[in-house]
Amino acid sequence: MDRCDVVVLGAGLAGLSAATDLTEAGPDVVVLEARNRAVTFSGTLRSI
Repeated sequence: MDRCDVVVLGAGLAGLSAATDLTEAGPDVVVLEARNRAVTFSGTLRSI
C-alpha cells in the first residue's frame, strides 16, 4: 500500500478499536506500533 487515508499510532485497545471503526466507515487505515505486540493492558495482570 503506497497511500492511506488514516494512520493510527498505537496498537493498544483504543488504537485497534479506532482502526476497526474507521475501516468500517470506509477509509484505508494503517496501524503503527513501536513494540512487537498489539493490545496491552494497563495495571497488573496476575496469573491465577
